Amino acid sequence: GRNGAGKSTLLNLIVNRILPTNGTIKLGNDDINDNDAALTQFYLMSEVSLYPKHVTLKQMWEMADLSYGSFNFNRA
Repeated sequence: GRNGAGKSTLLNLIVNRILPTNGTIKLGNDDINDNDAALTQFYLMSEVSLYPKHVTLKQMWEMADLSYGSFNFNRA
């Protein structure tokens, strides 16, 4: 779609980066707002880095483990 059509807004709504002002977003019959089980099925990469430039990859993994738990360091 063209610029301003709402593509990024829709994607950000789906992954709970922004919350709808009304209505709901569902995955099947489940509301995805604050629904960790549903949200684990989505990943939206951002153009903006979430980490400061001085953070190492190992530190990013440690932050992911603290945030989400069960991070597989060997697989990463």
